[in-house]
Amino acid sequence: MGYPYEDLDDSQYERLVVQCMRVLFGDGVQSFAAGPDGGRDARFHGTATRFPSETGPWTQITVGQAKHTNATNAHFSDSDFSGTADSSVLSEEIPRIRKLVAAEEIHNYILFSNRRLGGVTAPSIINRLSEETGLQKSRIFLAGVEYMDDMLHTYPDILRRARIDPIDGPLLVSSYDLAEVILAIAEGLEASPPPTTLLW
Repeated sequence: MGYPYEDLDDSQYERLVVQCMRVLFGDGVQSFAAGPDGGRDARFHGTATRFPSETGPWTQITVGQAKHTNATNAHFSDSDFSGTADSSVLSEEIPRIRKLVAAEEIHNYILFSNRRLGGVTAPSIINRLSEETGLQKSRIFLAGVEYMDDMLHTYPDILRRARIDPIDGPLLVSSYDLAEVILAIAEGLEASPPPTTLLW
């Protein structure tokens, strides 16, 4: 079972992404304060520690973005995320990335989202990003829930480093928990009242 990323708020998810990037690229990954990010939530300038591999690491400027959703069972292929409409998440990000490319402020792009990423969808999105921004396909990476789950399994300390504690979050009640409460109340209502004790 994967981590419930949809239960995090945006700032928690961004902290999680920054810590994932620090594992992959190094402690020099810079995070940014809340507000307009200009197409970047994290930035690294240098040679990656281990991404995409130790023998062939990314170099120069890497920009990371965190795109969080509270929806469950969301996918990269959802039209509101990667569709061609001007209002889709990807369509809104592409001009920002293109601007960074023109300013030579990006050479590699990694996009994290708590969405499922299919094998057909990934190359399609990478092709679009490459064609519309000018970045090389080999310099674009999409990290969905599958990738993040693997990272948290391999590097469980990431959650602590991201300062994510379930106690700090809102009270989350699953449908199963609610069903148990409703059944318990129903059983209580059906039970016969306790016998009364007469005082003589």
